[in-house]
Order: sequence, then C-alpha cells, then structure tokens
Amino acid sequence: MNRLSAFPRWRAALLLLVCAAAVLAAALLGPIPQPASYHAFADQRTLLGIPHFWNVVSSLPFTLLGLAGLWRLRGRPPGLLPELRSCYAACFAGAVLIGLGSGLYHLRPDNATLVWDRLPMAVTFMGFFAVVIGEHIDTRLARRALPGLLLAGMDSVAYWALSGRLGASNLRQPLTRARPPCCADPRP
Repeated sequence: MNRLSAFPRWRAALLLLVCAAAVLAAALLGPIPQPASYHAFADQRTLLGIPHFWNVVSSLPFTLLGLAGLWRLRGRPPGLLPELRSCYAACFAGAVLIGLGSGLYHLRPDNATLVWDRLPMAVTFMGFFAVVIGEHIDTRLARRALPGLLLAGMDSVAYWALSGRLGASNLRQPLTRARPPCCADPRP
C-alpha cells in the first residue's frame, strides 16, 4: 500500500521542516550529561529477596504485552498492514526486551545495566516510528528505513555508553564535528 502519492505535498514539506528544525535545535544544544542521581529510585525495598522489588516487577507488563503482540502477528490481525509486519515485529520484540532489560537494570541500577534498559527502548521506538511512517506516508519507505532506524537508535545508546565510560556522559548524540575523546581528530 503506497500512500506517498496521496500524501499532500504541503504535509510532506511541513513534516520535513519540523524534522529539520528539531535536528538544528539538537545540534545547537550542548552535551546533556546523565545525572549521578538518576539511579536513586523511590522503591528501595527488598521483597522476596528482590532488591527494588516494585521497580523490577513493573517491567513484567512490557514483556507480556510484547509477547502478546508477537503472538498476534502470527495470523492476519485486522487493521494490520501486512507490508509492515517487520516493523510491527521490531516494535513488539523491543517491548519484550524492554521488560527483560528494565528488570535487569532495576535489580542493579547503574550505567552498565542501564544500557540494557535503553537499547530495547531504542528498538521499540524506532520500530514504532517505522510503523507510523508506513501507516501514514509509505509502506515501502517504512520497510526500507527500518534497518537504518534501528541502527540509529542503537547507535545513540552506544554513543551515550561510550561517552560515559570516557568521563563525558552525553545523552544526545552530537550532530556537529565534536567527538568523544577516543575519536578526536589528532589534526589541529
């Protein structure tokens, strides 16, 4: 189902303009550090031998809903565009992994385990973004964009993790020539 031809050109131009403005705004911002207090959660209790019990247990619905979504994809659910099956699958598989990664993170909250919380979120968000593109703009474009979107999302988490290990935590992947110290250009 190709909707690009039916998508009014002014809407496509507006969408492109909004995206360009967001990219420009992000490029003008400085680094966004991960606050040291980020890992201090409200639930400090240990129940049934599980530290931060309610934070850990609250991750379970993500896994269950992701599994339900993947199970539902086996057939031909009404309202699903068959051309976007891979995009829906990425979104639901990411939700399964959110439950697992978030549970791991909340058991032992630190930056090392936070990577396993954020990576699946990136997969889910990018899968969902591809679904939105496919359902509202063009299914073929969404399928083609999915691998790149998934890589971009995972790259943003990897960049944050690397920047944190180098002592300059940055939650925003730079769009400028600024690079983390490991990748700095040695030329003046």
